[in-house]
Amino acid sequence: MKVSRLKFSKLCKKCLLNKESNEFGKKLSTKDGLNNWCLNCKREYDRIYYLENKEKMNSINESHRVKNKDIRHEYHVNRYAQNKEHFSKLNVINRVKHLSKRKKYRKEYDKTENGKQQYIKDNNKRRELKKSLDNNYNKEDIKYTFKLFNNKCFNCLSTINLEIDHHKPLSG
Repeated sequence: MKVSRLKFSKLCKKCLLNKESNEFGKKLSTKDGLNNWCLNCKREYDRIYYLENKEKMNSINESHRVKNKDIRHEYHVNRYAQNKEHFSKLNVINRVKHLSKRKKYRKEYDKTENGKQQYIKDNNKRRELKKSLDNNYNKEDIKYTFKLFNNKCFNCLSTINLEIDHHKPLSG
């Protein structure tokens, strides 16, 4: 049965209010093709049901995720491939948006013992990398790398005191 797109008034069986047909969800088994409850009542019912049956709903959702793992993975890979430019813009926007939070977290982390050890480790890696880059990178390579990142640091988006190690990842 095809749902009619004509607007008409319908009584919600839950809140007993007359509402327009576009305020009801689809339900093909009914005569008019619309649910008996309006969207707001159905949403509220679903929310309460979920809260009362969290474990059951979570296990159903988890089993669905496990069953469809390959399909979901393929979908996300294809979606990313088709929208690479969009996702790269989002990544930059989010990096800028959360920069202050990351800096604040990093300052707090650097004060801890693990943070101090990590700082020393990262600093040593940076020095080693810079020593090895000075021999292998010529001025043209450095200019090309800076141009690739629009003369901004990839991590902090700074444009002052740029060094080549700002662009070369230190992980590994």
